[in-house]
Amino acid sequence: MAAGGTPRGASQGSKNGTAIRARRSRVREPRDHVQTRHVKEWVQNVLWGRAAGRCQFDGCNQPVSRSPVTQETRNLAEKAHIFAFSEGGPRAAKNWPTDLLNDVENLLLVCQGCHDLIDKADGPERYTAERLKRMKQAHED
Repeated sequence: MAAGGTPRGASQGSKNGTAIRARRSRVREPRDHVQTRHVKEWVQNVLWGRAAGRCQFDGCNQPVSRSPVTQETRNLAEKAHIFAFSEGGPRAAKNWPTDLLNDVENLLLVCQGCHDLIDKADGPERYTAERLKRMKQAHED
């Protein structure tokens, strides 16, 4: 048992205090090579600044910091990868360095609807990495 009565390899559940077993992978990679979807705070800040708090999808430009219905302040933004985070994802690129997957140059700040357009159905074929990079550049200029 670890400190606090939680079994080793488990963490406290967030709702009812029950122990939740942490999943362990069979192959351990060095910490600096493990991919994570976490985007560093400074990267998020730069992304928001460059996007001016608006969806970067060409023609949308919708504010992503407030509800379009109630005008209440809300974070409605999503971060879309230009080159896919996962190997089998949309626009996956074997030559894109894994340490740059969550870099500001590989992310677009978008609304949910535009994120769906980019990544679902025929989106990956219609919205190539080059096309998304052009959208990002045009929005940021």
